[in-house]
Amino acid sequence: MTASTNTNGTTFRDIFPLDRILAIIAVVPWAYLFYWRFGHVEFAFPILVAQINNFFFIAGMVTRRPPRRVTNDWRFWLVSFFSTYGTFGPAFFAETGTPLVSLWISNAIAACALVLSVTSRVTLGRNVSIVPAQRNLVTTGPYAFIRHPIYTVVFLTYVSLNLQCFSIVNLVMTTTVFALFMLKSLAEEEFLKKDTDYVAYMRKVRYRWIPYVL
Repeated sequence: MTASTNTNGTTFRDIFPLDRILAIIAVVPWAYLFYWRFGHVEFAFPILVAQINNFFFIAGMVTRRPPRRVTNDWRFWLVSFFSTYGTFGPAFFAETGTPLVSLWISNAIAACALVLSVTSRVTLGRNVSIVPAQRNLVTTGPYAFIRHPIYTVVFLTYVSLNLQCFSIVNLVMTTTVFALFMLKSLAEEEFLKKDTDYVAYMRKVRYRWIPYVL
């Protein structure tokens, strides 16, 4: 059986290659979460930041470039799966909690997360993945200072959320998810270190999540 072809000679496979089909399937839960928050979660600025980040993630996944290579290490797949979809825990089960600081402080942290999220996502463009994969190497914008700015966005968003709605349950869930993202970043780098350009990038940009700190 051959792929269907239009009058311009473009096949269905050209428009929807396997990688893009898998990406669309992968973001279906994220699309539902994006919709669900509007009807079930009271407005809070950290939640708005999370929604904007989700939107960029979905758009990037659906339009992403095909990878040049993808990890076949099942451990990296597991870490990527649990870190990425682990964020559904805080999204669905976060408690109202107790504010620890003024809204001005928690919202200011969320605003930093928003600025970093937008600049990182725009800079990253279509080079989006859940599991470790090699696409175009991005070294500009926030990536000129830290190697995993989008994971820093997750950290800042969760900090602002905990400061605004603190509870032990919220703290345990968000800390667990971010620890998984830290492991995921290590897995990605272990995979990408096979590329000499990425090794040079790691030497130039020494910090993973926080400039001049970590």
